[in-house]
Amino acid sequence: MNPADFQSFAASDPTLRDFLNQTGRDSGLPIEPKTFVTGLEPLAMWACYVLFRWSKMMLDAKQRQLEMDTVRQQTQLIRELVDEGWSREQAEALVPALLDGLMARQKDEAFQSALQKALASVGHLGG
Repeated sequence: MNPADFQSFAASDPTLRDFLNQTGRDSGLPIEPKTFVTGLEPLAMWACYVLFRWSKMMLDAKQRQLEMDTVRQQTQLIRELVDEGWSREQAEALVPALLDGLMARQKDEAFQSALQKALASVGHLGG
């Protein structure tokens, strides 16, 4: 039986209606079902979706900008190494490996820093 059928059945049977009302009062829960303002839910959902899409668009644009900055830096490093006498092949092999190593180190340092803060806060809470 679906909820609407049950409500109409319970409303038509005085014994069941009285029992359910008394049970509801004893439980301390509101007897009347909560209702929402019709028409505002779709607007709220639309506003949330628009905010999500805008945020995603802004974060994607920032990520693209960071990726382009990385490419520019790699190109500049390769040019500088070639100007200092390195062969182009050596420079093109060295720069990505160097930047990968730096990124891994930064991730490790960020992880270590977060871990230290977490341990410190746990130690602080426990002590």
